[in-house]
Amino acid sequence: REILGKNATEPTKKSEKQLECLLTHCIKVPMLVLDPALPANITLKDLPSIHPALQAANNMFFVPKPKNPSTNVTVIVFGSPKDVEAAHSGMLKDSSKQIVWRGYLTTDKEVPGLVLMQDLAFLSGFPATFKETNQLRAKLPESLASKVKLLQLYSEASVALLQLNNPKGFQELSKQAKKNMTIDGKELTLNPAYLLWDLSSVSQSKQDEDVSASRFEDNEELRYSLRSIERHAPWVRHIFIVTNGQIPSWLNLDNPRITIVTHQVKF
Repeated sequence: REILGKNATEPTKKSEKQLECLLTHCIKVPMLVLDPALPANITLKDLPSIHPALQAANNMFFVPKPKNPSTNVTVIVFGSPKDVEAAHSGMLKDSSKQIVWRGYLTTDKEVPGLVLMQDLAFLSGFPATFKETNQLRAKLPESLASKVKLLQLYSEASVALLQLNNPKGFQELSKQAKKNMTIDGKELTLNPAYLLWDLSSVSQSKQDEDVSASRFEDNEELRYSLRSIERHAPWVRHIFIVTNGQIPSWLNLDNPRITIVTHQVKF
């Protein structure tokens, strides 16, 4: 089972710093992402002759880059964390000019740079006492178990990753889950799985998001500033407060010395 405490990007040929995946239910999965993509005519059988480090791969497919859909990357799938770790180490020693990324899956669809995986889904809501994949598999409702090809429990994140028999079956399963699909009285939830690999761009996006949110936090700085002006700068006759429409609940709008100016008025 993949250990989620290692959800960081390992150094690659073009990336020396480690980054953590801070997205919701972000798990490191046994996948490598090659950029640029391998030639379209390359098959799984051809991989060992091109990159010996990839000989343990059990599947491969191409997905478009989210920010450049006309260009693909190659996703190489392995059967275990041990296999993907060995392949990743081998590729880093290779003379290939390709960038090699570790693959991650998340439910956090709001972040740019993600690729929806049609045949994968996240299952959550089951009892936290489940620590082994077989333990969860034995308890799956028949209506769900019959539509699942593979299942892997990630107990550290309280989620399980499902590979569906039919890529188009997610909508039907999601509807069933909303009709009280349970395990030991716990209601199950299904979410789409999104693939990502470049944590540096995701990290910057989250950082920008955090900065945007912090712009509008009220830590009482305004109240402190106004009181300081009133006490130490009585010669200030009028104060204009520019906001994006936010008005503190404590502000006295009837005070003739204060005027609120919104962004809408300015811009």
